[in-house]
Amino acid sequence: MNTLERNLFRLSKFGFLAVTGRDAHKFIQGYTTCDVNKLGPDKHLGAICNLQGRMLTNFRIADIADGLLLRMHQDRILPTIAFLSKYIVFSKATLADVSDDWQCYGLIGDTPAPVEGEVHLTLPDGRTEIWRRSAYQDTSENTLIWDQQECAAGSAWISEASAEQFLPQMIGLHARRGIDFDKGCYLGQEIIARAQYRGALKRRLYRGTTAAPQQPGSTLMDATGKSIGMIIDVAGNDLLAVVQNTDDDTVDASIAGGKTTTLTLAIQERTP
Repeated sequence: MNTLERNLFRLSKFGFLAVTGRDAHKFIQGYTTCDVNKLGPDKHLGAICNLQGRMLTNFRIADIADGLLLRMHQDRILPTIAFLSKYIVFSKATLADVSDDWQCYGLIGDTPAPVEGEVHLTLPDGRTEIWRRSAYQDTSENTLIWDQQECAAGSAWISEASAEQFLPQMIGLHARRGIDFDKGCYLGQEIIARAQYRGALKRRLYRGTTAAPQQPGSTLMDATGKSIGMIIDVAGNDLLAVVQNTDDDTVDASIAGGKTTTLTLAIQERTP
């Protein structure tokens, strides 16, 4: 088995939404936190938010021949299509679930040159996401190693359990080049900008490790039993959670069964 096969993971929890047609870029620009006119192999994160600035979904995004391709959690594809369909009526663009046409892979190690029709996206820690229409052979369906590196990188993905609850800054999207504060108006932009420039962010992303695996959507509590946050993403015993904002980079939290774990701030703030 060569290096490519040994470090290649089939990321089946993700699906694909295609936005195609003459107005694809113009339409989606009005509903994404990122600037779709500035996409590249190392700039591909964004979110779609509701009017209150809460994320319906977050995604990686890339240009394709006839429009744009968004990779997001599989269970967010149809809700996102339903949400955007209300606004696309007068645009010459089409939304489609193309999860059966594209496959998502994670690669740790040396990246081969992309072949025609593939999308290769570079992650800050050196990993690569590869999107392609045909399947690789002998890939691993056990994605624990990949998922653990996602947690270590502070890379949380919105699913059904966490949809429409958090501003994109609450999962650190602004610190990972997933919000463009100069692009102009988009749905939810006013509230997102206010949180950024008025210091109104009330929750942040933390990571931790527990004695037993947890589920996204589970509640975190303080010593008094008061809810202080929610688990967003998990990787075995590792987790990412949005927790009420504190001045500390670490916080103690209780989880199911009364066990206590120490959480550490997942992403250090920096200017976008």
